[in-house]
Amino acid sequence: MADLNKKDDRKDWLKWAIEFMKRGLWAGDYITVHGPHSPADYLWGEADAAWDGLGYSLRCEFQTARGIHSIHDVPGVRIVNGDERSVRFPLQRVSDYARVRRR
Repeated sequence: MADLNKKDDRKDWLKWAIEFMKRGLWAGDYITVHGPHSPADYLWGEADAAWDGLGYSLRCEFQTARGIHSIHDVPGVRIVNGDERSVRFPLQRVSDYARVRRR
């Protein structure tokens, strides 16, 4: 398990924060990542996030695709609302991003 802090673990935190941004979510200061542990060959975790930058109120959970061998791989990320797992946050098109996010 790794608790990634925005200030202390900037490079790894940023990798995950970008995955959240691709879905219109702003990751909080901490992102917790678990795995890969045998026999699980994927990563999973949780983080607080804000929808469109409006306060850190959503508890999100995520999981990567299978076939991960390192904590530095992040392909096939799926992010859901931690309180209501049926609510998924799909990838957004770049043209749908707010103008500020495109810069």
